[in-house]
Amino acid sequence: MIVKANVKKIPHQSYYNKDNIKVPGVTTVLNLLSKPNLLDWAWKCGLGGIDYKAERDTKADIGTLAHKIITDYLMGNITNYDDYTPEEIDKAENCVLSFYEWLKHNPIDVSFVEKQLVSETYQYGGTCDIYGTIKSVPILIDLKTGKAIYEDFRYQLAAYKQLLIDNGFPVTRCMIVRIGREANEGFEISDFEDTEKEHEIFMHTLAIYNLKNQKDKYSEFADYCKGVEK
Repeated sequence: MIVKANVKKIPHQSYYNKDNIKVPGVTTVLNLLSKPNLLDWAWKCGLGGIDYKAERDTKADIGTLAHKIITDYLMGNITNYDDYTPEEIDKAENCVLSFYEWLKHNPIDVSFVEKQLVSETYQYGGTCDIYGTIKSVPILIDLKTGKAIYEDFRYQLAAYKQLLIDNGFPVTRCMIVRIGREANEGFEISDFEDTEKEHEIFMHTLAIYNLKNQKDKYSEFADYCKGVEK
């Protein structure tokens, strides 16, 4: 019998700078922003008599597994299904088929997946999904599972791009690959070359996070904020 594992089975990632001081992660920072789409979804669940928490956890588990299947595939690893139900496995495997089809026409020379990085310049951390090259062009790919690409996904992508650059990895293209968890949610690619505005929004959000949490500012980050305000 398979015991259903809670979606919280994946521990919250912590990031530390070179001085072993804890810095916030990208998703933690962006949690300051409102997400009206989630409220709307929870409201619709309520109207339909659906326990939105249970529904959220089930979809999150499917998304987590689909994400894992893809990254394991790219690295030549075998995915462990022990924590998932047969239904979740079936849905996750079905939803990655579109990605495999896309990959046939866009082969990726993968440098790494799920790499944890910290920006010493801006003092935040994050885990980049996929980094490599497509036709010799350096590319960052952020995997998302769900029915839409939301604005905060773009801010997250820009923050990951900066993390890579700060750690010596060039980035020419940034891409969000959205994989539906159900057949009606589809498959979508959003390709970006310019993420300047999204990066600026993230940096302002990071500044607010630091102020709310009374974090010490590093000189490079303070200089950046002064430049944005001009």
